[in-house]
Amino acid sequence: MNGPAVHWGMLAAVLAVTAGLAAAERGLPADEPVRLFYRLFLAMYLLFSGIGCAYLAHGAAYFGYYTLYGAVFSLLFVGTARFLAGHRAFFRPPGGLLLLSRAGVWRGAMAAYLLVQLVALCYPENRLLNLLHPPRLDINNVWHRGLVPEVTVGEKLLQYPLLLLLPVYYYGVGSLRRGGWWLKALLIALPPYLTFCRVGYLGRSEILLSLAVLAIPFWLQHPAWRRWLLAAGLVALPFLLVAAQLFQVARLVDTPTSLQEEEEAFFLAAHCGYAAPAPPPPSPAGVWGMIYDQTRFPEYFEVVRRHGPRGRPAEVGRWLAGLPLPSVLVHKSPLSLNCELATAATGIRPGDRWFFICLTGLVTEAWFLLGPWWMPLHAGLLAVFTALLVFVYGGRRRLEPVWAFVAFVGAYYLNRAGIAGSLPILINDLLLMNLAVAVTVCWAAARRRHG
Repeated sequence: MNGPAVHWGMLAAVLAVTAGLAAAERGLPADEPVRLFYRLFLAMYLLFSGIGCAYLAHGAAYFGYYTLYGAVFSLLFVGTARFLAGHRAFFRPPGGLLLLSRAGVWRGAMAAYLLVQLVALCYPENRLLNLLHPPRLDINNVWHRGLVPEVTVGEKLLQYPLLLLLPVYYYGVGSLRRGGWWLKALLIALPPYLTFCRVGYLGRSEILLSLAVLAIPFWLQHPAWRRWLLAAGLVALPFLLVAAQLFQVARLVDTPTSLQEEEEAFFLAAHCGYAAPAPPPPSPAGVWGMIYDQTRFPEYFEVVRRHGPRGRPAEVGRWLAGLPLPSVLVHKSPLSLNCELATAATGIRPGDRWFFICLTGLVTEAWFLLGPWWMPLHAGLLAVFTALLVFVYGGRRRLEPVWAFVAFVGAYYLNRAGIAGSLPILINDLLLMNLAVAVTVCWAAARRRHG
């Protein structure tokens, strides 16, 4: 099946702009974790928000916003990183984390995480046998449970410690001094496997996250192996693409949110009162179809632009401020922003047939949430926030798995799923780790003050 028409001139312009953004790395401090994150972010920004610009028949407006958003993010990320490096003694004090440095503490946290996972496998339904006989992938049930959650109070009480303890669990993996990388690989593989046995589904993003938590620390600790790792990655890339395609086919069997029905959703947009342009061409088959599906996010921009911006920065600010608070205190829905954006892009409302969460990339999301005049604020705040996280968690071997977790969510999740799919992870899941870091920073500052 033929794919979309590619405007090679626009693609060349996008690549040139991205190369210019990459050149800003020269202004970053000589800090390997910060530089590595900047490269990862730009690669994901190009993949999810840049390449698809070449599919647009009239992509000049989107190209301008792509350039503006990337320039604001790069400028403020570099500036924030330079400021943090100038105050390195405060933001990255030497030594371990006070609350977690004792072996008994992080070992106990790891054991507690695994114990809660096992309890969650027993309540409200006993699924322990799934450990020996893994369930079949079932995205259909998981999808509908996500839209209309039927979660008991007990399940909520189990989910919250799982979120909070996972980064601490990764800290424990980084603190291990025996067992080598094979033991670390086994321990990193346990959380996604236990979650798969409990939920019956595991997305590609969760698999990639676990691989990143293992691979990035190995990359940082073995500079001599990097050329071999890059060569092996290039050789394995075609096989990984085929494997990803096979996984996509397996999880989309008998599912109403398949790619073909996603395209049919565009046809239905005209019946929902939205001004929708002509539907895009059908997705090509095979590996190229998967690549196109992961780079087509900018195609939604023209639809969202005709719908008009949401343009309520204050409401977005209240949503961000309420993220760390329990849902019993603040009424919030993690899916609300993405659902509203999906409705604007497709014209299909949650609960209607063929509704699905469409991923639009950071540029379209920023334009929709804040409008064209305020969208640089979206880029600036994310630049400062991600620079702070990757700097504070970088530079310590024990924290490298946690840093890899932060870097992958901040680069991949943020560019692919937007703020609704990434900031709850970076803010809520890191509460315990952020508390340990804050106590360590304040203690180190007090020691310097008193000699």
